Amino acid sequence: MEVLKKPSQKNRTDNEQERVQKTIIAIMTAKINSCLFYPDSERDEYLQKISLLHKRLHAAYAYRALHSIGRNVFYYDAAHPWLLYWNLLTVSVVNDPEYNLNAKDKQDLIYILRKCQAEEGGFAGAPHMKPHLAPTYAAILSIISLEDVEAYNVVNREAMYKYLMKMKHPTIRGGFIMHEKGELDLRACFIAVLAAKVFKIDTPELFNGVAEYIASCQTYEGGVSGIRGSEAHGGYAFCGIAALSLLGRMDLLDIPRLLNWLTYRQMSAEGGFNGRTNKVVDACYSFWQSGIFKILNIEVGGTLYTEEGYQLFDQLKLQMYLLLCCQEDEGGLKDKPGKMADYYHTGYSLSGFSISQETRDFKVNGQQLNYLNNQMNQLEEIDPVFNLPVKKVNAIKEYFQKLQ
Repeated sequence: MEVLKKPSQKNRTDNEQERVQKTIIAIMTAKINSCLFYPDSERDEYLQKISLLHKRLHAAYAYRALHSIGRNVFYYDAAHPWLLYWNLLTVSVVNDPEYNLNAKDKQDLIYILRKCQAEEGGFAGAPHMKPHLAPTYAAILSIISLEDVEAYNVVNREAMYKYLMKMKHPTIRGGFIMHEKGELDLRACFIAVLAAKVFKIDTPELFNGVAEYIASCQTYEGGVSGIRGSEAHGGYAFCGIAALSLLGRMDLLDIPRLLNWLTYRQMSAEGGFNGRTNKVVDACYSFWQSGIFKILNIEVGGTLYTEEGYQLFDQLKLQMYLLLCCQEDEGGLKDKPGKMADYYHTGYSLSGFSISQETRDFKVNGQQLNYLNNQMNQLEEIDPVFNLPVKKVNAIKEYFQKLQ
């Protein structure tokens, strides 16, 4: 009987992982070891400098982008709601008074959202385009982030409900499609559930079979895939788990197996997360994966901590990766060394950073965990299901609760 052996020749993924890991280790080693060249009197100052999250620069980076939509971001012409959301996320999680939105800023962004809402319900990527659940999701989160009653009332709730019903898969019970005649996956399920819950338009008919379909996408690894029979993936896993949390049906998942898969997503040398088995680190998974940890912790009553009170991933190592390898000095964060900063990775890196600051005692004393104990890095607490500050999520929940 012939025994199968591991191929001696490395594939493209192996080569990329080796290159990325070497680069990251070299960057971290150089920055940390540089403190040895400073006299004792200056060493602490240097360590504080390399451990500092440039919050104001990141907020300024996002604030400038919010004032550019429709003019010099034409290369994102089909993603206006996304440009709003990514940058509103950054501004809101940093919460720097210098870069918080004023009344005129909010009016301008509400105008854009109105133009992107389709007559048949849902939101499009830009005015006069067809609605799609992805920009609908981004538009909803932008509305929540604006924390403004006028923004809350942008959404035509009746049309939204009809649109969500139209997005139900015609043959697969519990499945949703991303757009008319579009693809089936868990993003669509999550967005439909979130939209219906936020605007209080959820019905048994809309949610019929959704939780069971999501649970059927849990894979042999323990993670969750975008569709049945596919590979477990951090982004789709987040969507499925967040949806089940909103539906109150986390009991359908094998949680120990999920945690096993999830803990292996943090890279041992780099400190950041990857999205799938045998893939390289990517800063956006700082949120997609840590967000799952926080959702699970909330679901089990805050018991998923080590004896010392830390979460079930190396929180400081994640912060170290983001600070030393992803942060640009002029503002913005990037996927990994060798890439450029962008709005998407900036927002998701910061929300993941926020989650990494929480320990078991965080709710009691408000003290956040920070790399090299740099207390200047404190960010707003994130609601892991919505990926927005808790206070903004609570505000819209209270508003629509009163309407009922």
